[in-house]
Amino acid sequence: TSFTKAAFTDKYGDRQAPIGAIPYAGSFGMSSGSTSMAELAEMGHSDEAQGAQSYAFTVAMRDWHEDLQRDAPPPPWLQELLDAFGGSQETQFFLGPAGSGAPVHYHGHAVNVLAYGAKRWKLMPPSYAFYSKMPAEEFYMSRLAEGNMTGDNGLGSPNELECVQHAGDVMFVPTLWGHG
Repeated sequence: TSFTKAAFTDKYGDRQAPIGAIPYAGSFGMSSGSTSMAELAEMGHSDEAQGAQSYAFTVAMRDWHEDLQRDAPPPPWLQELLDAFGGSQETQFFLGPAGSGAPVHYHGHAVNVLAYGAKRWKLMPPSYAFYSKMPAEEFYMSRLAEGNMTGDNGLGSPNELECVQHAGDVMFVPTLWGHG
């Protein structure tokens, strides 16, 4: 992908987005705010970003959607598949430093395209899926503290899968699979 941090901040740096420890933080009674994409991108892996209101998650508005589709389009095969499904497609945008991310949750099927960086995923089949409002890193660390990690591979119970998505990778999460 040609979508780099520099290209991103040049194009989107002035745009404001809601931030919090988790998506929709205010809806869960947690503190939230707003910042520019440039400020958030500069937080990077800093110590101040860890545990802070430093995760942006928003539904891409019409202008964002068009720009994101142009700047970081899904692979042609994926776009053909999405077009075949018909109906509406919602583009969501997220950005955060290492350790940030959505709490474990589930919903209908989702296709996740990563423009840059890396994202660690935890996945659970539907019979083990659940909702949480625990921030991603806190969830992961609690699994370590509970002894729910087996060996160096980072996998939890036999009912949890883990993988790392890299820039340009496409992640498909099936309906009702827990993920975070």
